Amino acid sequence: MKDKKLKIVITGHVDHGKSTVIGRLLLDSGSLSEDRIKEIEKIAKDSKEIVNYAFLLDHLKEEREKGITIDTTQAYLKKDGKEYVLIDAPGHVEFITNMITGSAQADAAILVLDASEGICEQTKRHSFILSMLGITQLILVINKMDTVDYSEAVYRQLKKEILGHLASFHLEVVHTIPVSAIKGENIVTKSPELSFYQGPTVWEALEDLHCKNVEEANVTIVPIQDVYEVDSKKLYIGRIETGKASTGCQLFLPAKGKEINIKQIMKFQESRDEYEAGDSVGLLIDESLHLERGDILCTPGTEISPVLNLRATILWLSHYKLSIGEKFTLHCLTQEADCYINKIYRKMDSSDLSIIEDDSTQINDLEVCDVDIVLESPLIVSNRKDLSMISKIVLVKNNNICGNGIVINC
Repeated sequence: MKDKKLKIVITGHVDHGKSTVIGRLLLDSGSLSEDRIKEIEKIAKDSKEIVNYAFLLDHLKEEREKGITIDTTQAYLKKDGKEYVLIDAPGHVEFITNMITGSAQADAAILVLDASEGICEQTKRHSFILSMLGITQLILVINKMDTVDYSEAVYRQLKKEILGHLASFHLEVVHTIPVSAIKGENIVTKSPELSFYQGPTVWEALEDLHCKNVEEANVTIVPIQDVYEVDSKKLYIGRIETGKASTGCQLFLPAKGKEINIKQIMKFQESRDEYEAGDSVGLLIDESLHLERGDILCTPGTEISPVLNLRATILWLSHYKLSIGEKFTLHCLTQEADCYINKIYRKMDSSDLSIIEDDSTQINDLEVCDVDIVLESPLIVSNRKDLSMISKIVLVKNNNICGNGIVINC
């Protein structure tokens, strides 16, 4: 199996230090070029301020001027032969859709808390979103310990509170690490000021995370994205989401209940005996079957089939209020179908999951709802943990992404 880049999203409430944590990781681990370091030092000199390590991630001029992260940005690290992609997600509630976009790609997360502020609204909301997106591995970073005089009591109390909150979301906290990102303490090197803590630094803790593909490697999922005709033959393009496939293997088309012989697998400028999760490939199959965008191929024997009805937990992300019976479009991988909500079982506040209302008739912005969805055409979805790629759904209304969700029953 080829090496995979492990993707880690950095989340948390605004101004709790997400970008600074990443900036320090890049700088102190020696992952930056001299030119990049000089650029940041020049920005600091021109603005007559101390070096702002968050600028290493905030590329947009507007972000630098306002001191916030608007879009998701990515940085790359290498450690002991492993490659990591760090995804900086915005903390402002206005940019929650961007945060979800970044988190959806991730294998694991680092949740950053300000030791002096503790658990805030976006801390809670981000925790729920990570759980909803199927991200279970979490490193908890309690930042700005210098602002509370490196107090062990503050650290332990905040750790107790946040672990209690995260337990309800089934998030596995791999490590809880006290740091001062602005001073580079416990990011890459140990801090004598935090000697009460005997665990790994953030840099060291990365080694204890693993790719989600490892958990899902037993089932192959390939959604068809496009169809081309090459030398009078149909070439079906798709990305292997989980598992692996090779020329001559058998895959199953649950939409038609048929097995398919994969005559050849091709990848642009690359030739291998076997392809795996993350590879975008072209498939040549038996001529008797014709696939189209939205078809899902999987390992034979996988117990999934088309459904016209499903129950899901969704987070609505639009000022447009959605009512029962009103049509919208549901997307899952390359699949899409028009649908409507038949029943809203309950509505919750996305910041703390407190129940707002049972048996409601309308969904409002930033509300979490358990709903029954009726599809106008069948889709392949699942609520199985090892098939998380076909449990995640996106809701579109008036050509705008208005919500995300996860299938809980089908």
